[in-house]
Amino acid sequence: MKKIVSLLLLTLSIMLLNGCVPKENINIKTYTDPKANLAGYKTYDWLVGANILVDNKKQWVGRGYDINHYVEMQITDQLLAKGKNRNLHTPDFLISYVVGVNMDSMKEKTDENGIKYFKNIPEGGIGIVLLDTRTKQVIWASNADATVQSKLAVEDSKKRIAYAIEQMFTRF
Repeated sequence: MKKIVSLLLLTLSIMLLNGCVPKENINIKTYTDPKANLAGYKTYDWLVGANILVDNKKQWVGRGYDINHYVEMQITDQLLAKGKNRNLHTPDFLISYVVGVNMDSMKEKTDENGIKYFKNIPEGGIGIVLLDTRTKQVIWASNADATVQSKLAVEDSKKRIAYAIEQMFTRF
């Protein structure tokens, strides 16, 4: 099981560090195992949740709320809306997620004279993986990434996270 958790965290980290913002800038990618019958999965439980922060320049300012708890609430809401229920003893699938921010992210830009340069543009993301408890295979994975909106009010930040997770689960 430790191997599976390590693999999931690595997968989620890679998904996130590829690159949350007003809604129009959120990029979502989703994978569903073509052999998985998602409608057949009725119960879930939590495997692991993690945070990753890359911030060598100490730019990050906390948002003042427990982001893991908030993300878990949003995921739970989406699953309940799809008829999935939590089962602590014999779940059909397990949920793993990671929330990450890379404050040191650099993006290539082009100025008005066509000269390319790099600019620090912080990025954040959420990655979610669902694992079949019987086969130990990933049945569904999704990530949302976007440019960090550091000046966003806390409630707007929460709305962006809720929107991203809702959009991720439209593909579930």
